[in-house]
Order: sequence, then C-alpha cells, then structure tokens
Amino acid sequence: MLRKLDLGIYYSFKLWHLLLLNITLCRLVQKLFDSNP
Repeated sequence: MLRKLDLGIYYSFKLWHLLLLNITLCRLVQKLFDSNP
C-alpha cells in the first residue's frame, strides 16, 4: 500500500515536471518568434 502511494506521488511529480518543461519550452519558442518577425 505504502509503495503504491509512493509510486503515485512519484509519477504525479514526473507529470508535473513534464508539464512545466512544456510550458517553459513554449514560452522560449514564442520569445524566439517574437524577436524574429
């Protein structure tokens, strides 16, 4: 039970990290396109 809970927390953190990474990449790409019209 405890291991299952730990696994769930681990995966949710991993998903959250990927989401933040995606947002950061999108912002970087937008900045690049904004600076080069």
